[in-house]
Amino acid sequence: MSRLRDGGWILPVSLCVALLLGLLPLPEALQPLRPYWLALVLAYWVIEAPSRAGLGLAFCVGLAADLAYGGLLGEQALRLVIMAFILQRFRARLRFFPLSQQALAIGALLLNDRIVAAVIRLMAGASQAEAATWVSPLSGALLWGPLFLLIDALRKPGGTGRLQQLKEQMAQWAARKDDAQAEVETLAGQGVDAEERATLLAAQLEEQAMALPDLE
Repeated sequence: MSRLRDGGWILPVSLCVALLLGLLPLPEALQPLRPYWLALVLAYWVIEAPSRAGLGLAFCVGLAADLAYGGLLGEQALRLVIMAFILQRFRARLRFFPLSQQALAIGALLLNDRIVAAVIRLMAGASQAEAATWVSPLSGALLWGPLFLLIDALRKPGGTGRLQQLKEQMAQWAARKDDAQAEVETLAGQGVDAEERATLLAAQLEEQAMALPDLE
């Protein structure tokens, strides 16, 4: 059961699929929009299964990507290690962010990754990537939510994944909304009763005030 929670066979398979997606040919116009699949998948595992995904795994996956993609040896290894380190540092906060805020954070990390890649290439004297590739962090941020839910559903087929948690939260919010509406109606009813009592009391006081001269 602990292996299921920590990823089981889904972890290596998802990383291999991400590696293959990076090799998948795309039209030249869409090439700059290709998201950094390895970084997205690795980010999921660092956040959700830190006992199995850490700096060592990031380095090995990055080294495999360097060999598969034929780039500078060690470039992607260093980039993924830096990303994994940042994720580990802020994991306690990121894990409880809603997916929309997580997507923004992942987009910022992917943008930082582009800066790291540019610095590495500059120091190595290699040619820089096309300027259009700086758009890829945006596509990665947009894909974070669906990718997260997909891996979570595969990892937790029993229905305890983030998708089920979101459904439960929506049900809880709906129940709280109904309770709040009922409480508002109750308070409104109490306000009407209080107003009627105040009117009755004012009438009684007026009657008593009118009766005082007769007593004299």
